[in-house]
Amino acid sequence: IVFLDYFLPDANGSEIMEQIKEIAPEAKVIIISSQEDPKVAADFTKAGIFGYIVKDKDWKQKLAHYLKELNL
Repeated sequence: IVFLDYFLPDANGSEIMEQIKEIAPEAKVIIISSQEDPKVAADFTKAGIFGYIVKDKDWKQKLAHYLKELNL
């Protein structure tokens, strides 16, 4: 499991996502970001993420949901 943010100091999450999928295509990537743009979430979904969580008041519950789906 990889937790990834969209906004990073040296790259953006999309670039890192590509590298992760090249190295470990079976990795379950969950984006946790303040980025609320639906297009960004859709692009990540097309790239093969497991989940996308917007950092809001309910983000911990959403994370718990994904972890439950993964039986963790």
